[in-house]
Amino acid sequence: MMKFKYDLQNILNLKEKMEEQKKMALKNAHQHLEVQKDKLNHLHDRLDASNGSFRDRVCHTIKVREIRTLNHINQYMQTCIREQNTVVEQATYEVESKRVALTEALMEKKMYEKLKANAYESYKVAFNKEEQKKLDEIVSYKYCKIAR
Repeated sequence: MMKFKYDLQNILNLKEKMEEQKKMALKNAHQHLEVQKDKLNHLHDRLDASNGSFRDRVCHTIKVREIRTLNHINQYMQTCIREQNTVVEQATYEVESKRVALTEALMEKKMYEKLKANAYESYKVAFNKEEQKKLDEIVSYKYCKIAR
């Protein structure tokens, strides 16, 4: 009997490649999310430093112009933080969608692997039947030869 050959092996190989691509996409999305979170933390640190500077200057004499400037800086930093929060939320959504896509790819690959395992089991059963048939033929031939 011939060697086992899975008819859908090309599709299984394709599913494995797709899984690897989706893993890489998820990894890249995670990295992007971490970069965006770092930017957000940096903006929070800058806002805290700006507020600290404002408090330090208020303790001493300060001009109205400086108060306005520091207030504008504070408002600008808060706007940047809100925008960065939006970017972080989008990156989080992207990570989650990549995770879902990877899960689907894993399920498809496992389905084809299970089909392959079932096909291999069927092959083994057929192979054993064929083997048993050949052995029966050999035994019956020898028995007939001896009986003559």
